[in-house]
Amino acid sequence: MSMTANKDMQPLKDSFAQIRVAAGIVIKHGRFLAAQRPDDKPLAGYWELPGGKVEGDESPEEALCRELAEELGINALKYVLLEVVEHCYAERNFTATIYFFTVDAFEGVPCPRENQNLRWVDPEEAGKLDFLPADAGVIKRLLEAGPGEWPE
Repeated sequence: MSMTANKDMQPLKDSFAQIRVAAGIVIKHGRFLAAQRPDDKPLAGYWELPGGKVEGDESPEEALCRELAEELGINALKYVLLEVVEHCYAERNFTATIYFFTVDAFEGVPCPRENQNLRWVDPEEAGKLDFLPADAGVIKRLLEAGPGEWPE
């Protein structure tokens, strides 16, 4: 697991709201699941890894499982923390600490429950989609690590 932060964040970090987010890199047959943010949500149109805010006293693991069930109707069975990233969304006045998990096993069929588009993404096409900045960095590092990092 590693921790990264975007360079422009530090001077502004203290003045912005802080949130914690759990995100899943849901992997199946060498592809990962991406969701496109709907028009009625902030940052509409961007692709993202499924997940959402950590609520109250919830752990990031609990938030991951809850969010995947709420957003996609799947139950995560096997997941591992891959990386923790801090990212400042200056245009939205918040800083997010994002816990990225690889989700190697799940039950159910992913279905869009929040009016989002879903897509299984091949590693070679990942760079062609417009991902949220924090997600794009994690995806890029995972792809650069090579196929050994991708569970089947």
